[in-house]
Amino acid sequence: MDGKTYEIDLNPANARKLRKTLAPYVAAGRKQSNAARHGRKPASYQHTSLAPDPAAVRAWARSHRMEVPARGRIPKKVYEAFDAAS
Repeated sequence: MDGKTYEIDLNPANARKLRKTLAPYVAAGRKQSNAARHGRKPASYQHTSLAPDPAAVRAWARSHRMEVPARGRIPKKVYEAFDAAS
């Protein structure tokens, strides 16, 4: 509620009362994705079919003396430099 998460310890009778009170609001609400519920942010660089080939980006970065891992995620700054040079 209001961007905050609460945990309330209720006995079974009070839990039923709370559910009954909130039922109309819950029914009118929308479900959030797991990422939204857990405060996760989407990846900063989305790899799509329009994204450059990672092997080409790695080769370009190495030819420009940039550090880039042999495997795994390529740093955003490397992609940005590659895009700026293209």
